[in-house]
Amino acid sequence: MKFKSGENPLDEDQRMIERKRLARIEVRKAIRLQKNKLAELRKGISNGQDLSDDMDSCKGEIELLMKELKSIEEGGHTTFLNAKNLISPKKEISSKKKTIKDSINEIQIQIKELEHKLYEPKLEQHVRDKLIKTISEKNAAKLDFEEELQAVRQYNHTRFLEAREENRKSNELERKLEDIEDQKKNLKRDILEAMDKNQRSIVKELKNKLDDLDVQKYELINSEFQSQEENPKDPFLEE
Repeated sequence: MKFKSGENPLDEDQRMIERKRLARIEVRKAIRLQKNKLAELRKGISNGQDLSDDMDSCKGEIELLMKELKSIEEGGHTTFLNAKNLISPKKEISSKKKTIKDSINEIQIQIKELEHKLYEPKLEQHVRDKLIKTISEKNAAKLDFEEELQAVRQYNHTRFLEAREENRKSNELERKLEDIEDQKKNLKRDILEAMDKNQRSIVKELKNKLDDLDVQKYELINSEFQSQEENPKDPFLEE
């Protein structure tokens, strides 16, 4: 180690010793907190709670902190900190699983209630159609949660959420494009009717609207293309 002119190497050694001491205090404090958490998790398991994943995570966190403590003593603490996030264990897995399972159960109850309404006597057709549509939407939401639960179990939750968001955007784009095509179909029908009646001003106005829809369609497709160019990576592919 090189020292500046007039700098006392003993002062630098004292500062390094103090930094190590403070770092050890912080890590030991974190270890105590994790051990207390581990004790609480053991109590929860003894009371019948499914906390095995969180317990494994907590044990992994303690092991990681012990390695950090060792790195302080060996002088490689900075290097260890740079790699810590990469090797840190997954956290709160059990609580995430419980939240998702609760959502699945809640949707299942809603589906059963809606299906029961389908058998009510003298149910009007438009009400029945609305119920069937809602049941279909609930089943789709339930499937999403079931896939999310599987992703959590496989420790791939973040990537799953990214993929689901991409899928949502894709479905939204498809819906908007279908809506534009429906509007164009109706406009073309209205144009033919106006032409039959020789309503030139209306025909011109309708054609302008048709052109506007084509522009909207182009902008939507172009926007999606640019988004794919900027983010080409499949979120489920390993880096």
